[in-house]
Amino acid sequence: MLGIAVISLLSATLPAATFGVSDFGARGDGRTDDGPAIRAALNAAAEAGEPSRIVFERRTYRLEPWDGSWFALYLADARDVVLDGHGAAFLVHPATRVLFLDRCERVTVRNFRIDYDPLPYTQGSVLEVASDRAWFTLHLDDGYPDLPAQTWVEANGGAGDWRHGVFADPTGRFMHAWVPVGRVERVAGAARTYRVTPPASARDSLAKVAVGHRFAMRVPCITADRKRKLFAQGSGQNDLGVFQFGGPLANIRLAHTRDCVLEGIDQLMAPDMGVHLFDTWNTRLQRIRSLRKPGTNRLMAGMSDGVHCKGNLSGPIFDECHFEALGDDSINISHHPEVVVEQRSPRELLTQYSDIMWFDSPLQPGDELEAFDPVEGTVVGRASAENVQFVQNQQRLVTLDRDLPGLREAGSGSFDDAVQLYRVPRERFVIRSCRFRSQLKTAMLVRTTGLVEGNDVRDCAYGVTAYNCERFREGPYPRDLAIRGNRFERIWIGAINILTLAPKLRAPLGDGIVIERNRIRQHDGSGIDLTQLADVVLRDNRVEIDAATPSHWLPVHLTHCGRVTIDGLRIDDPRPGTPAAVTLDRMGLASLAVEGLRARMAPGVPGVAAR
Repeated sequence: MLGIAVISLLSATLPAATFGVSDFGARGDGRTDDGPAIRAALNAAAEAGEPSRIVFERRTYRLEPWDGSWFALYLADARDVVLDGHGAAFLVHPATRVLFLDRCERVTVRNFRIDYDPLPYTQGSVLEVASDRAWFTLHLDDGYPDLPAQTWVEANGGAGDWRHGVFADPTGRFMHAWVPVGRVERVAGAARTYRVTPPASARDSLAKVAVGHRFAMRVPCITADRKRKLFAQGSGQNDLGVFQFGGPLANIRLAHTRDCVLEGIDQLMAPDMGVHLFDTWNTRLQRIRSLRKPGTNRLMAGMSDGVHCKGNLSGPIFDECHFEALGDDSINISHHPEVVVEQRSPRELLTQYSDIMWFDSPLQPGDELEAFDPVEGTVVGRASAENVQFVQNQQRLVTLDRDLPGLREAGSGSFDDAVQLYRVPRERFVIRSCRFRSQLKTAMLVRTTGLVEGNDVRDCAYGVTAYNCERFREGPYPRDLAIRGNRFERIWIGAINILTLAPKLRAPLGDGIVIERNRIRQHDGSGIDLTQLADVVLRDNRVEIDAATPSHWLPVHLTHCGRVTIDGLRIDDPRPGTPAAVTLDRMGLASLAVEGLRARMAPGVPGVAAR
């Protein structure tokens, strides 16, 4: 925190060269492709060798696809640069994305608005649902794009490009229901009406869907030719098989950056993620907003995560951000591990980075690694990477500074069972004073150490969720996490859910989890749900459950936990079917210390009960 403030102050006191994008030919008329002019300004600032400012006017700058990158704007190896939008808008073609900061330091991007033309998604109302849930028909709203023919989709990347569609109730409030879209066909004789067929495995998702519900889905628009041009793979000694620019993952992507700031950016649409942070240090996000465009009937502000963070060793720090109408999580923070493919000696390992998007490994010499056994649920040990040698995309030869004998290898077997090596963060993330509104999944999915404080969360599927996923290979297991002073309301599945997962876990795992001074009001969902955790403190929380909430949702539910302290908990739950204010599964009362529990329950419902 102090380091960022000092850096900002020093940069502000140094003379800055100013580069106006209009001086390089940017017109800002919303029609002309201003990408070439803005890229020229970026290059000039990066080459200036001194603090510099790139200045925009309060105009609309159109960004069209560029063959040099998935991103219309690309800034690499820059230092002490400010991109000041002064309220400018980027109007972006859906076959491109906005900005990639690559290996930059002390770069600030502020005061922009992002939208797309044409829109990268369409929306409409459900007219009919098949009795066997094999399909439904969709009538598109006026002003939203038609869908391309199925033959075009298959010729330009296959049905996988559709990804999933999102349902909402007639008021636009998201439902925890979505389907991968397998096939789309026009309905003969019905204008702008389509039959949408999900894969057979996804038909149960239509059980909640009825006539009049709303549906939104992406519109594929990236041609196979553009993919061939930009999904280039390296063939040299140090980039064998590496995708040179990655895929079109986010409006703004930061990779391998230090001390960068994103401030005052409104994202009215994101075809994928809003912001993607990969292997960054000290990134600060201030007043970043993902929101439905005012004055429109849009259902969506983004088709995937609001901010997706992977492998960041310090932070990020979120302040006063706002997220709504997203087709996945609002904030997703985690690490993908290096999976042990082969242990050639107690100190020399062949590893493979397990990221599902094929980004290359961020592992560097000096990184501290924690070896976690995802089957047994045990920490094998810690060591530092003394040497890291590139083998090919995602694979490294790693020499440790100490012995870690007996690591389970993947070899020719399953990567799911192999020991995972997680980079240990140097500093925790912070999510503070943010607002989360109706969206598809989790407001804050936080699979690493950090602080969640003073946030307001409503109408999401989950509020705060933390867990290691042994099959998806994301983690690490939950620990050193503070969830403090937040407000949760109408969270459909659970306000606070924290789990340690491992098939053969014998004893609860974890430490340093503090949940305190949170206010939870539920109409359909649980309050606090903890599974297989140790050393947890719940202090001065309040959980209120509505009388109409189904009985299977519990105020506080602990499963196979150990050394849990509950102090000053208040629960209001009038439902007669509730097992207890605090319900215990696979654990006894001896694992729990309770003081100051105030529970207003239906007659006969106990304060604490094991079942």
